[in-house]
Amino acid sequence: MANDDQGEQHIFHAVAGFRTSIPPDRPDLLLFELKTTDAGIIRLSMTTESAMIFGQEVQKAAASQS
Repeated sequence: MANDDQGEQHIFHAVAGFRTSIPPDRPDLLLFELKTTDAGIIRLSMTTESAMIFGQEVQKAAASQS
């Protein structure tokens, strides 16, 4: 699905699975890997603080959908 918002294109992929890890030598980072239904893999890294904020925002969005 693509959306044109103020000249920017956003593509949303369906998620088939995910995994997370914290590197032993960088406990301040969260590594996040999403597997999409089209067999693509999206890899992200973020600080643990950013990950907590991201999780809270996802929780808020999910709660507003129910």
